[in-house]
Amino acid sequence: MSCKKKVREWNDALHVLTSSPRVEFAEKEDEILSILKYSYDSLKVGKLKSCFQYCALFPAGSMLSKDSLIEYWEVEGCVGGFGSHYIAKNRGYENIDTLVRAGLLMESDDSTKFVQMHDVVRKMALWVASDLGKNRERWVVEAGVGLRDMVPVQDWTGVRKMSLMNNEIEEISGGHDCHQLTTLFLQQNSNLVRISGEFFQYMPMLVVLNMSFTELEELIAGTDITFVRFAISQLVTDKDRAAARWFRKVETSRTSQLGNDQESREHLWVIKCIKSGGIGTTRFKRFARC
Repeated sequence: MSCKKKVREWNDALHVLTSSPRVEFAEKEDEILSILKYSYDSLKVGKLKSCFQYCALFPAGSMLSKDSLIEYWEVEGCVGGFGSHYIAKNRGYENIDTLVRAGLLMESDDSTKFVQMHDVVRKMALWVASDLGKNRERWVVEAGVGLRDMVPVQDWTGVRKMSLMNNEIEEISGGHDCHQLTTLFLQQNSNLVRISGEFFQYMPMLVVLNMSFTELEELIAGTDITFVRFAISQLVTDKDRAAARWFRKVETSRTSQLGNDQESREHLWVIKCIKSGGIGTTRFKRFARC
């Protein structure tokens, strides 16, 4: 789609994709979908395709931080394994450049730090992630749409990615069998004050959890999480840095207890959970001791 420069052309493409039922995408051979799918299919490496799809978890029109994207990709295993951050970061930047050249991402005004995904391309990415529309709940993405309650899901067992970021959800309760869920975005729900322990009990594959910029007062009380890895790059206050040092001790002691099982040791990454003036040291200690 990089050949389409006029706003009218993009708006027309967006109208076609928006007005068409997802299940019918596979049957359409119109120019728009063909070009989009061709650009996607040109990504020969499967992990590069995963990186591209990941960009669709964010709200439409978002400015996507390159460093944050690479951080997520690294945790998900899309740009190198754990312990090779330098290689993963370089590979991540290469992937971003490749996606821009393919017309699947757009450079922003500050092209050194941010990229964007056009709404049309984002819809295509979500369609591909849903197995070409055959499994719409494979990725549950309702980011920035004004939700006040949890999104209804018919079959939680098939959900692999869930993004409910930038909404108005106040409370999350209940438990579901989410044994395939690897990524959960809850950040920027400024009214979110409580998540019940049951909600996290059946997420054995969860590796990315973002709860930043919320008003959480109770965090995963009563859950069985035994290992927390914490990204300190987002810490902004002295109190938060103190909490991070405490977390490092927790990480070290619990890693030694878990042995050499890679899956267990990398059980959960909590990304960007601390915000300025928000969750303090005391509450994070309670969270870590669950």
